[in-house]
Amino acid sequence: MFSNLGFKPLESEQLMLPPVPGLAEATRSWDGSYTLSPDALRNELTGDERTVHRDLSSSPVAHHVLLTRRKRKCYLVATLGRRKRARVPYAEIQYIGDPEFFWDNLMLAHAALFRAMGVAGLAIGVDSRFLGERKPPPLALRLPARRLYRPAREEITPIMIDGLYSELMGLRF
Repeated sequence: MFSNLGFKPLESEQLMLPPVPGLAEATRSWDGSYTLSPDALRNELTGDERTVHRDLSSSPVAHHVLLTRRKRKCYLVATLGRRKRARVPYAEIQYIGDPEFFWDNLMLAHAALFRAMGVAGLAIGVDSRFLGERKPPPLALRLPARRLYRPAREEITPIMIDGLYSELMGLRF
């Protein structure tokens, strides 16, 4: 029925990333930092990311984080994720500004999102399409997450879609 209406598969699984670092990753996280401050985010972000922050800063469910390590930065937007039968809430990533930085600094992302969202036992949920050519981390759980989208034009592909401007950002839980 959905394919007759023009919907296409967006995602089939989500990766749940527990906060268990490898030695190299733990070492990298010591030399990084993060900010949750809206003022710092406004000052540090540029271009499209500044627009995203401005547009979603009043969202009741969006959590904004800027990760920094050396001279690189990665802007993240996450929402509180919940699954049926899941006992622990998790951070569901809606936007990753620099995917390579994110995957190389997962522990820094865990620390920042833990602080931003205030949940214990934080796991990060990331759509598997954001892995790119990378292999998933060794302890990542692959969970089914069937999602559909309806492209306005044929050239719109799943990797071009994120959760930033979906109805989810305006919901209150």
